[in-house]
Amino acid sequence: MKRTKSFKKIASFIMALAMILLAIPAMEAKAAQNVTVHFKNTEGWGAVYAYCWDSAGPLLGAWPGTDITANVDGDYYSVTLEDYEGDSLNIIFGDGGSIQTVDLVCDTSKSAEWWVVPSDNSTGKWSCTVAATKEDAEAGNSDITTPGEPIIPENPTVKQSPVIDGNKVTFYFESTNSDNVVISGTMNDWSTDWTMTKEGNVFSYTCELEEGTYQYKYIVDGTWMADPFNPATADDGSGNVNSTFTVSASGAVTPGETEDTQKNEEPENTEDTSKEDQNTEDTSVEDTGKEDTTAKDEDDTQVSDKDEDNGGLSAAWIIVIAVIVTVVIVLGAFAGYMYFMKKKNK
Repeated sequence: MKRTKSFKKIASFIMALAMILLAIPAMEAKAAQNVTVHFKNTEGWGAVYAYCWDSAGPLLGAWPGTDITANVDGDYYSVTLEDYEGDSLNIIFGDGGSIQTVDLVCDTSKSAEWWVVPSDNSTGKWSCTVAATKEDAEAGNSDITTPGEPIIPENPTVKQSPVIDGNKVTFYFESTNSDNVVISGTMNDWSTDWTMTKEGNVFSYTCELEEGTYQYKYIVDGTWMADPFNPATADDGSGNVNSTFTVSASGAVTPGETEDTQKNEEPENTEDTSKEDQNTEDTSVEDTGKEDTTAKDEDDTQVSDKDEDNGGLSAAWIIVIAVIVTVVIVLGAFAGYMYFMKKKNK
């Protein structure tokens, strides 16, 4: 009898522990909410489209997104994502043709409602004021800093990217107004984990790759673009232009370059004071508009496919499954022991 009571206590403790661990996934999951973004059509576009995406991929279909209608005072066009669980939402508004905003980011952990008012079109894409209230948006008080086009120095120290030495590949990027540059391509399954190191105005990232031909793009402060220091490009089959390079057994240089361009100058820490009109003269950074954003559609889909290949199991679920298996084994062994002792005492 005493052994039976002890068994019940131990079993109750183990089951209680298992129930607590089972609650971990629910605790880590963010509560779903309806997220609404309002766009003020100040320029009188004939139509307004919203293209949305996050780390899981496109949310409202492929580029140019969803055609939305005005429903707030006749000037604002609104789009709502129901039961959205993410912390950050990326969105581009456009007219369904050649006109569009820059990439906009809404912090959905801060607010479930955002207001967007276009402010400047000097770079070819509309910069916007993005705020959690209509009043702040119309007053120009932006809660989110939207990225501008990167400015490449008139005489950059970077002459070639990437630089290939056997299997070692070093990517370079240079800009006077950029803060964060990420490399995404076929060599890392289009992930966003390869963040370049910044020294002065020069960004770099070194890795080792197997032989093969690769395609990639830079994500500069949230904006996707081809490598302006690599003349070699390739069509991905969907009309998107990516930068490309080849790693071979002989350490062959990137197509389109010469051996002399393999060396980059040492990066300078001083700020480049090139003229502002360099934006329009420097053809190394072209506004790819629809092509760049369509690339995000393809790229994010590949990232989503990669997540599916991993089975979609979080670390918490793996721990829970391991604990449950352990509990079952312990309970089975203990039950067998108690059965054996009961038979022995008869």
